[in-house]
Amino acid sequence: MKKIGRYLIVFFAFIFISVLYSCEGGSLENNNGNGNGNDNGTIVKDNIEITVSDATITTANPTTGVTDVTVKVTDGNGNPLKKDIKITTNLGQLKSGNTQSQEINTTTDDKGEATIEFIAEDTPGDATITVKTDNAEASTNINIVKIGTISITADKQYIMANDSVKITINVKDIFDRPVSGVKVLLKSSDNNSLYPELSYVYINNGTAMILAHSKDVSSSTSATLTAASGDKSDSVSLEIKVPSDITLT
Repeated sequence: MKKIGRYLIVFFAFIFISVLYSCEGGSLENNNGNGNGNDNGTIVKDNIEITVSDATITTANPTTGVTDVTVKVTDGNGNPLKKDIKITTNLGQLKSGNTQSQEINTTTDDKGEATIEFIAEDTPGDATITVKTDNAEASTNINIVKIGTISITADKQYIMANDSVKITINVKDIFDRPVSGVKVLLKSSDNNSLYPELSYVYINNGTAMILAHSKDVSSSTSATLTAASGDKSDSVSLEIKVPSDITLT
């Protein structure tokens, strides 16, 4: 009887331990409470995606020296996560709302996204943007260029009303190297007589070309096109003529 009793104790102890182990194993699923765990209770790192509107910008300019930085955080299955994030930079400034600093703390929205501004200062180089959550980290670079020279030329000395002219823009940095990816703003002194087909262009290997168009003016006139990027600019003046003002020789 004593021997049978010992077997029964061992048997029931085995059953109790098996049930207890099963219950504990089931409680580990998604134990971090945000859907970022797996069936074994292992924490899965966040996925961080960083998108920059313009990966190359200029120094100190309120238009060509600013770009948006968008962060998206998802879990291992691609589901958006609403998370606290820290964004830092080694060059320039980050701006979110009224806060401007080299370190911004913010929270992603229901889509897992947060967007801030990056503002270049007067120092050229590669700015490293780093984003951290409580369990993951990612980074990307923004190239800051200091413009050395910019020139704008036209392929005609004058154009007729309702005509077009090809405009060429050349840009180099302070080391006399052709730049790429930099935005150049274009502006006319009189949009009622002459206007560029785009308000800005991007430079590729130091050069960009664009058309400017004249309007149906009633008498001959002139206008100036200006190209600007960073703290540099250049202009070209064009005459817009009507047929009655053309003298044949």
